[in-house]
Amino acid sequence: MKSAKATATDKDVWVEKKCKRLERKMETQRLRREKVRVESIELRDALQALERELHQLNHRAEKPMDLLLEWHDVAQALEDDNMRTVEERTQLMTQVKQLKRLYARLSQWISTAFVTQDPTSTFHAVGLCLNHVNLLAPPDCRKHGLDWLTLVLGHNTESMFQKYAFYTHTMSTSDDGLLAASRVDLDALDVLQIGLEINLPGDLSAAHAAVHEHVVKPLSNTDHFEGSAILIDRELAGQISTSMSYVRRTYERGLLRVQNILYRAFHDAPRKRIVIVGQNIPQDEAFGDANAVNIKTMTWVVLDQIAPQTTRLRLLGLCSHMFGRQSDGPLPREVEAKSWGCDLSNYPDNVKDDVYTRHLYNMTTPSKEAWGGFLRAAKHALEVKKEA
Repeated sequence: MKSAKATATDKDVWVEKKCKRLERKMETQRLRREKVRVESIELRDALQALERELHQLNHRAEKPMDLLLEWHDVAQALEDDNMRTVEERTQLMTQVKQLKRLYARLSQWISTAFVTQDPTSTFHAVGLCLNHVNLLAPPDCRKHGLDWLTLVLGHNTESMFQKYAFYTHTMSTSDDGLLAASRVDLDALDVLQIGLEINLPGDLSAAHAAVHEHVVKPLSNTDHFEGSAILIDRELAGQISTSMSYVRRTYERGLLRVQNILYRAFHDAPRKRIVIVGQNIPQDEAFGDANAVNIKTMTWVVLDQIAPQTTRLRLLGLCSHMFGRQSDGPLPREVEAKSWGCDLSNYPDNVKDDVYTRHLYNMTTPSKEAWGGFLRAAKHALEVKKEA
């Protein structure tokens, strides 16, 4: 009996173990199937990705081959680019050589300029002497020269009116409101000095138009062009400023047979001001030396709008002592006086300066009257326009 029970118990244990082995086997198979399923999904996704990539590659391969350059086309493009680079380098090297020549000429020009005092950081009115600053012939040098000669006058406008403020204290007033004065200073750089002032009935724009027509044109000799007055360097001057004019005028008689007259306007809108500067160029390399002796003249015409319909016009004219072609300074006093038609040889030394001064005062009178006529003409033109 006990033996039968033992046999039944052993059989149950065996069955239980077999069931467990079967369960483990089934679990192992399940895990394998799951692994295979996951790998199958991954492979399917990878296959789809590869199919898409293959489709894209096939689509690209179907594009026309003419979109791709042949090697010889690439080589030609590189050669063309190299040629352009070589041409640009050649142009730059040529420009460098031109600028070096320009630098040398301008350095020579500056070194020969006549300065009456030690160099300073700025070229200001106290030492403003341009007597021996000549104009060179090469176009680049001429352009720099024309620009600089006018800029330096424009820059020194206020300083020059302050330095030569004599006319505001000694002016004679006419019935039409014109103030005029002249001064002779034998010890100054500019021996002859003329100042005029008048108020014009109009705003800055209208006054400028009238002044340009009746004052600047006759002063700059641009009011007429004939055999005696020729406009030169028109294109070069236009590159600098549309308001610039450079005129070469010849005279049949007189001490100065030729004058090169340079004018330019500067507009200062914030200050409601227009400054016109003028000067003669005693030595122009393009034409050579025409005068045995020379003078340097400088002129400032300043317009300031002081009321909505009132513009003040100021004019300052300066003339230097005479100087020779190769001279480093002015001519001797008696030589200069004789050149101006004043013989001092018969006068005692103690009165020579007084005699010469009176002679120069008499010389300035016609210029002062002529310039006064220009200012009156500008004022009259504005009055007529206002009444119309």
